[in-house]
Amino acid sequence: MEESLDKDLAKELLTFLSYFEDGFVDGISDEFFNQLVDLAADSTKEFYIDEGKTLMEQEMTEECKNMISLLYFEESNPSVQEELVNSWIQNDLNGVRNSQND
Repeated sequence: MEESLDKDLAKELLTFLSYFEDGFVDGISDEFFNQLVDLAADSTKEFYIDEGKTLMEQEMTEECKNMISLLYFEESNPSVQEELVNSWIQNDLNGVRNSQND
């Protein structure tokens, strides 16, 4: 995760990280978390969590969803990681099938 992040993505990610339990957020390195905070400070966009919606129903960018997935993957144990990879592969295969049927 050494690639640079956009300031708006950093702010959006910090907003949605508040949706998670502290244990998940505690697993994020201090260096990366501090980078998010520094970048987010320059963002002028506002992001909100709709408490009536699940995480999957929230309005967030694909980039934010991808970052959350990556962070979750990195903090997961190997059996959960394998399950996630299989799910991602299946989703990709379903996407290819659906696009071929269009």
